Amino acid sequence: MNKKRIYILLVSLFVFFAGCATWEEEPTEISKSTTTETTEADLQNLREKVQTSNYLEHTIKPGEEFSYLAQTYYGDPDLYPLIAQYNKIPKSSNPDPGQVIKIPRIPGIPILGEKKESKVKVPELSLVGVQEEKKKVATEVREEKGVSEEKKETITGQAAAYRDHGIELFNQRKFKEAIVELDKVLNVSPNDKVAIEYSFKSYFQYGVALYENKSYLTARDHFKICLRLKENCQECNEYIKMCEADYNAKHAKDILD
Repeated sequence: MNKKRIYILLVSLFVFFAGCATWEEEPTEISKSTTTETTEADLQNLREKVQTSNYLEHTIKPGEEFSYLAQTYYGDPDLYPLIAQYNKIPKSSNPDPGQVIKIPRIPGIPILGEKKESKVKVPELSLVGVQEEKKKVATEVREEKGVSEEKKETITGQAAAYRDHGIELFNQRKFKEAIVELDKVLNVSPNDKVAIEYSFKSYFQYGVALYENKSYLTARDHFKICLRLKENCQECNEYIKMCEADYNAKHAKDILD
């Protein structure tokens, strides 16, 4: 096991055991490793010796999140999962106002504004492991933000009312009326994912109804709109071909008659 992996394991176990173990009353000094690598004995020693003095307490105020705490105490919001893990709270959740959160002291990451006085000493280790952990956390944060932004776009006021009404009309199978309401939303908020999805469904279902009523060209136009809303709709392309073929066949038959 190389130094980098050992250090990451050490920091993770430090956060976990410091939050849940029963500690001795008096701090005990941890001696530095006499070798260039952190041994299993160092790990066991750290787990047994860490004291309750190795965290600060913060009472949550309205609007404060784990990323805010990480920025305030570590100077890096991307380290928020370490605080969440230490308090045994899912990192996707946020603390409640009035909740007391423990801010762990982590080797190699100083607490901002705090005097460098520590009753517990820890082995001097390279910060390479911490930097790697920060990169990993930053990647996770970007991925989570991307998913969150893709799933919802906040709309308020009249646009929200139009969207809710459009969804209600769609569920009642009033597709033509639903299209009208959802188009109002997309005129104001063209990237709203929910409105786009229900608008696509409404146009598609109404297009099917028009096709069954032999309004082929009007149905084709509705399926073309569906493709603008969802480019990879293979079924829409098939309906467009069917509409044009059936229209040509019908038109040819009318001429012969």
